[in-house]
Amino acid sequence: MLRSAVLFQASGFLRLVEPLDRRCVNGIVARHRGNHGVGSGDKGWTCQRHLKAMLFAQFAGLKSLREIAEGLAAQPAGLYHTGLRPVSKSTLSDASAARPAAVFREIAELVMG
Repeated sequence: MLRSAVLFQASGFLRLVEPLDRRCVNGIVARHRGNHGVGSGDKGWTCQRHLKAMLFAQFAGLKSLREIAEGLAAQPAGLYHTGLRPVSKSTLSDASAARPAAVFREIAELVMG
């Protein structure tokens, strides 16, 4: 069986989101029940994925749910190592409406020190 000789090289986006300490983010999510009712686990649209999608949108200058969904769909292989995957506009909309804003406020406060 042949294996690919191409080594994984971290993208600029991965290097930007990597410092987000998963334990701290997960603690904030648990405290605010951020994953309640919107899915969790490998297949769910978790707060961690939602946060990364919103950061992707911010860094790429995307303004609408359509642009975010299309941007993520255009780069599935490039986002694989970040834990992101393509997502529909309705999933983004539902998750944004269902999640308490306090989750993202507290994460922003953590990042900004």
